[in-house]
Amino acid sequence: MYNEVTTRVQQKTADEIASNAAKYEHAKGLAIDRLIRALERMPENGGSHSRQTITDGGKRLTVDHDLLSIVSALEKLGANMTIDKVDDPVMQMLKRWDDAAGV
Repeated sequence: MYNEVTTRVQQKTADEIASNAAKYEHAKGLAIDRLIRALERMPENGGSHSRQTITDGGKRLTVDHDLLSIVSALEKLGANMTIDKVDDPVMQMLKRWDDAAGV
């Protein structure tokens, strides 16, 4: 009975960790996509910072482009990326659980 309860708790914890990791990766992907769009829309001759006033559906909007902020955000998002996920602590924990379960 104890082992069954422990196994269920561990599985629920692993599922929650995996779900949160998937959400984090999704959010990081969305952020990277936004940063790419911001870079693509940034004027070529704007230097590291520029401001544009555009009309969108009859509304005047001011859009700031700050190259240094975009680059900094990309660096922060990429700082913890690993190519093979060997160094990822969540993946290490899941591997230990798989090994213990004989999977």
